[in-house]
Amino acid sequence: MNQTESHTAPPLAEAAPDRHVPALGRVLFAGSSALGVATLVERGCGFLANLLAARVAGATVFGTYSIAMTTANNVATYAGAGIGTTANRFSGEYPYGLPGYRGLLRTLGIVSLASAALAVGILWLAAAPLATHLIRNAALTQVLRLSALSAGAIILLECLRGLLIGQRRFAALLTLAAVFGTGMAVVLPLMATRGPSAMTLGQAAIALLAIAVCVAAAGPLKFAASSADGSRVRGPRPADVIRFGFVQLAATVGLNAAGWWVAALVARSDISLAQAGLYAVALQLRNICSMPAGLVSQTAYAQLTDRGSQQYGGATRVTILSTIVATGVALLVIGPIAALMPWLVTHLYGRSFAGTELAATLAVATGLIHMSAAPAASRLTVVSLPLTGIINGSWSVLLVGLGSWMVPGGGAASATLGFLLAHLFSAVAVLVALIRADAASRDLLFSTLPAIAGSILIATLGWVRAVAAHKAAASLAILFVTAVLLGITFYQGRKVSTTLRRITPATIASNLWTVRDRLWGRGTFQY
Repeated sequence: MNQTESHTAPPLAEAAPDRHVPALGRVLFAGSSALGVATLVERGCGFLANLLAARVAGATVFGTYSIAMTTANNVATYAGAGIGTTANRFSGEYPYGLPGYRGLLRTLGIVSLASAALAVGILWLAAAPLATHLIRNAALTQVLRLSALSAGAIILLECLRGLLIGQRRFAALLTLAAVFGTGMAVVLPLMATRGPSAMTLGQAAIALLAIAVCVAAAGPLKFAASSADGSRVRGPRPADVIRFGFVQLAATVGLNAAGWWVAALVARSDISLAQAGLYAVALQLRNICSMPAGLVSQTAYAQLTDRGSQQYGGATRVTILSTIVATGVALLVIGPIAALMPWLVTHLYGRSFAGTELAATLAVATGLIHMSAAPAASRLTVVSLPLTGIINGSWSVLLVGLGSWMVPGGGAASATLGFLLAHLFSAVAVLVALIRADAASRDLLFSTLPAIAGSILIATLGWVRAVAAHKAAASLAILFVTAVLLGITFYQGRKVSTTLRRITPATIASNLWTVRDRLWGRGTFQY
């Protein structure tokens, strides 16, 4: 057992009987759907808020606000040290309604408030040097100081969001997203008439209001600590939470540093910066395509701990099924996008971006292996933090080395190829680490193989298509590969999921006929 769990979590019970195991699929589906809706509401309202504010404020005011919020987000990222992920991870050990939950809330409250205070203090004190020496515009000092409040609010918001995801309090999560999103859509355009300082303060106020509303309604939303929780289980120690956060912080620093170095190399490889534009589009498409499968990993994280996985057949089974579901979702999204890439980029971005076809195909292939390996990587953070840190550090070093070797002569396509190779290394390294720690079975390896093979095959076919005169054949081959790998993934899922074993051609046909009878048999669509 992981040593960090042995002295904090209560004793483990035996795994739940088989009749409870199929509930995991419903948990992943319901959680991913709710998280997707919450993300859509929050980001959609945020986009609308920024669109309206930009029209009201104009380029200068909105640009000032954007610089302030970018700075606040960066400070919050480092000072918060992945507090949202941390809250999600420890929620699996101390679920709502069981001993230790009150201690979890207390520890997360202490750590998040301390992190928020640190972020506020750092940005408040650093505002003048940043404005004067880095941005070279002393007039920005005041708005940067005010954005310190937003940095603190962002950390508190992320902590609450991570807690709600981990505890599967989806009604509260939707409430948080709705209050924050709609508040931004209303307040930000109004504050835009008063200048960037008012916009910055308005965003901080809305974030704190959303938190306050959810905390005030914690009882009805079912995430308040019970007064009857007087057990001797005190929850995680602040030192455990902080230690986990430092590993998250180190990974973030390594990722950002390696990513920045590769982006800088792409910019240096082409003085016109055209390759930089192609590279940015490729990464944007990768992030969009990876988002649906990423929701699965976020939902499953709390169930990847030993205690959180008890009622679902154990952590090994949760890791395998989460990997299968994430792989299936990623293939469903990434396969067709990769097949349509030559036509997609020109219609979305214009003909001047036709040259990003190969880079974008390699980028979305990277998203496939990244999202498929995410549940196993999350499990490794529970099993061994030191191994997680070693693999993350090795990933960053490998990416820097590959970028330095390939990018100067290859531009955007070589940069995205470097990311693909680094993520393939990381996926294999995580699997090896889990197997050596006796925390995974061979089924996890077989469950990950479709994504490994898919990313390599899609990348290879994308390269063939980029140099071929006729692109349709390679695109059809990508669709064929995707269909075959989806079939293999579904077969792997049937081995571990009772629900999937019940899905047969006969049951599909029966359900289709039932739908037909309900629609037409009762006269709904009769003419």
